[in-house]
Order: sequence, then C-alpha cells, then structure tokens
Amino acid sequence: MDEFYNPDATFQRRNPLSVVGNILEKPNLVALVIGTLVLYPLSVIVYRLRFHPLSKYPGPVLAAISIKQYEYHYVKGDITRWMKTLHDKYGEIVRIGPNQLDYSSPQAWKDIYGHKTATRHSNPKNRTFVQPSMDGHESMHSIDDDSLHGRQRKIFSHAFSDRALLEQHDIIENYIDQLIALIRKRIEHNEKAQVDMVQLYNWTSFDIIGDLTFGQSLDNLSSGKNSPWIDVVFTNFKAMVIGQCLAHYRILSWLMWMLTPKKVLEEAATHARNSRDRVTERLEIGKKTDRPDIWGLVLKHEGDDRMPRGQMNANSFLFMLAGSETTATLLSGATWLLLKNPDKYNKLTKEIRAVERESDLDPKKLRQMKYLVAALEEALRWYPPVPLGTERRIPKGGNLIMGDVLPENTVMSVSSWSTSHSASNFLDPEEYIPERWIFEETDYKKYHDFDKREAVQPFSIGPRNCLGKNLAYYEMRSIMARVLYNFDLELCSESENWGINQKNWSLWEKPELKVWISERR
Repeated sequence: MDEFYNPDATFQRRNPLSVVGNILEKPNLVALVIGTLVLYPLSVIVYRLRFHPLSKYPGPVLAAISIKQYEYHYVKGDITRWMKTLHDKYGEIVRIGPNQLDYSSPQAWKDIYGHKTATRHSNPKNRTFVQPSMDGHESMHSIDDDSLHGRQRKIFSHAFSDRALLEQHDIIENYIDQLIALIRKRIEHNEKAQVDMVQLYNWTSFDIIGDLTFGQSLDNLSSGKNSPWIDVVFTNFKAMVIGQCLAHYRILSWLMWMLTPKKVLEEAATHARNSRDRVTERLEIGKKTDRPDIWGLVLKHEGDDRMPRGQMNANSFLFMLAGSETTATLLSGATWLLLKNPDKYNKLTKEIRAVERESDLDPKKLRQMKYLVAALEEALRWYPPVPLGTERRIPKGGNLIMGDVLPENTVMSVSSWSTSHSASNFLDPEEYIPERWIFEETDYKKYHDFDKREAVQPFSIGPRNCLGKNLAYYEMRSIMARVLYNFDLELCSESENWGINQKNWSLWEKPELKVWISERR
C-alpha cells in the first residue's frame, strides 16, 4: 500500500530497465506509442499537402510541409534569390510556408498593403519581422493599431512634407558640399584616385539623417571615418533579423544569444543609448532654435497630442536606419549599374552637365531632369534597397487577396526583387534600361507597351508607405547629380560583378564598390 501512495518508492526499488521491459512485453501499448509517433506527423503532412486551405497554391513540397526551408534560406542570406527562383518556376503566387504566400503581381501590392475598401480589410503586420520595441515603446514601423499608427504619422507629417524639404535644403546641401570637397581632396595630388563609393554614400546619408534627426552631425565626412552608428547598424540589423527568425526555436535562439560576441551586444546597447541621449539633447534645446530638423518641425506644430518621450526615441532609431542605409544602398546600386552601361552613364552626365552652374541643380531642376529621374527609378527596379516585402497577416474573418478569400492568420508578402525582375512584369528584366520610364523615348516603345511599371513600389503603398519617400528621392537625385556634375567615374575591375549574388538579411550586404574618380573632363 505504501508503494501505491508513494510512486517514488516503487521506482527506487525497481530497475528502470525492467519498467521498459514490461512495456515492451505489451505489444498493444508498443504499437500505440509507435503509431502515435509516426501517424501524427504523417497526418500533419497529409493535411498540409492535401486539405490545408493553401494547398491549392503551387510551391515546393518541403515548403508546404514546414517553414524551415524558408527560415534556412533567410538565415543563409540567399532568401531573395531563392524566392525569385520559386516565382520563375511556379508563377506569381507561391506557397513558401505551410501558412505563408509570396506574390510577384502588381495587384498584390494594392490588395496586401493598400487602403481598406468596402470588400477588403487592412492587413496587420506579421509580428515576427518588425522592429523590436525600445524600452516598451514602438515606432511607426512596428505599431499594429491603425489609429495609433495614424496618430504618430500625423505628428511627423510636417517634418517630411514638401515644404519641410525646402526648409531643409541648406542642411542637406551642406553635407553634399562636404562629400564633393572630400572627393576633391582625395584627387588633389593625383590625376585620379580609387575610392569606395559605398563608404562615401554611407557617410553622406548618415550625416544628413543624423542632423535631421538629432540636430547635430555624426561627423563621418568631416572625420573621414565611420561613426559608431555605421559600424553598428548593419551588424545588429543582421543579427536582429536572424534572431527573430530563430526566436521560436528556444535552443537555437538561446545558443545564438550565448554565442553572440560581447562586443556586438555592447554595440547594440550603445546604439540605443546614443539614440536616447541625442534625442534628449535636441529636445532640451526645444523651440529655442528655428532649425528645420525633424524634431524642430514636430515641436513647432505640436498641439495637445504630444508624443511620449519613449516613442520619440523609438522613432529616432527608425529614422536613422530607414533614412540612411536605404539611400546609400540605392546610390551604390545606381552608380554600379550606370558604370556597367557606359551609354547610359554618358547620357546622364550629358543631361546633368548641360546646366550652366552647379547651383542650378536645385530640387525643382532635379525633378525636371527626365533621364536622372528615370535612371534612379530603373535602379530602384533593378536593385531595390529592401528586396523583400514586409510580411502582413490576414485579419480575423479572412480577406480578399488577388480574387481569393484567404483564411485568417495567413502570412503574405510581395517580394520587391522578384516582382521587379519578373519577365511577366518587365521586358528584358535583367537589363538596365532607364528609357523604359521615358515615354518620349519612342525607340523604346515596346518597353512602354509591355512593362507593368506599377509593379515597382520600393517605398510600398497604402497608409503605411514610407513617410520619408520625398526626402529619399531628393537626396538620391541631388547626390548623384552633383557627383556626376563634378567628377568622371570609372568602374574598377574588382567591382565588375558587385551587384551580382549579394547576400541579404532584409538589407543587402554590400561589398566595397571600387571606382576610379577624377575631375570631369
């Protein structure tokens, strides 16, 4: 009786092996255990392949069974190329996970990210891949609630308006002046010099957004070296994306955390602390200065709806990432594409150098330069700074996407790179052809007739599209125009294949872009 009430006593008196032996002597129990271990996963596989609501969509069998194939390519860094291969094989809708679809159709942009309609609800973000909160506060990028997102966006709208751009013109041009001066210094004792354009563009874009966000320079261009921001951003962004991908594998997530170098963790903490400290310094100045930086304009127009300090910190972190890395990436890609196509490069430099004075390259003039606008638009198609789409999730009750009602919690996205490199959307998609964006170029009419230009949405669409779109376009046009107005560029042999087979973790991992640069002839 004691043993009945004290199971531990039973096992203390009996050899565990004998317990296993007793079980093995009962074939029915053995069959039940084995059957459960075999039949359960088998039933899950059969369900996902034959009876799941997404089973009608094409894609790799392994992807339909498990999300692990998708995660493998994400962690490996070749997710963009893998997804493009899938779309080439299966078409504009591909099942890339048991509960996940990826699209390469222009219509999908509207259905997934567009404004809600009478027949379609808005689709919330998939929480797996969003910017983590900072001290419990979320930025515009990560916040789920549409009304709260709209409130934040309204507060910042004044700082990213066309009027704000005119006020910020001198701040932006000051750093482009520094870029031109730095390049000129590199070549003052030589006919030409070899420079890394990725580094120069990074310095410029980080200095600009640093000043607009914090009211002070990060001193990349003036010092001629990376500020801590640049060193931290990509390393930590890559680690963050991989960490989020592995988050639901507790052991792997724990191992990654334990094996992450202490230096990387310290840099991440420093990055967050720097952001908070600089926001604090800028807010202490408050309205005492009339500088048209982001916080100056926000404070100038604030009413009763004041933003909490934590949200200010979180959005400053967002602005630093979204307003720097992406701009530098596009400029790097555009430079490589132009130098790989000398006829396009010559055509653009001719247009830019047709102005009488460099000071004529103001925002209005830049918008009127058709080939410059087209060259950058084609670069955004060929080399989108964010090659994957932001993942969204179908809300409760289902939603209408591409003519089909998808069940709630289905994850979906539009892959920018796959969409803009699809032969269904563009004629000769692997070629760099700015003329496809200029209807006056009648020799390229076949491109005008065939291309689905609405397939290119590098800033997304709908109520959550990129608020800084106009700022990004102005920076890209002004930096590119002024560099090509002043200097001749020639691609170095070691960078011939710069834009081919780059790895990416939401952002491209860019190698050095080596270019010979000299005063214009």
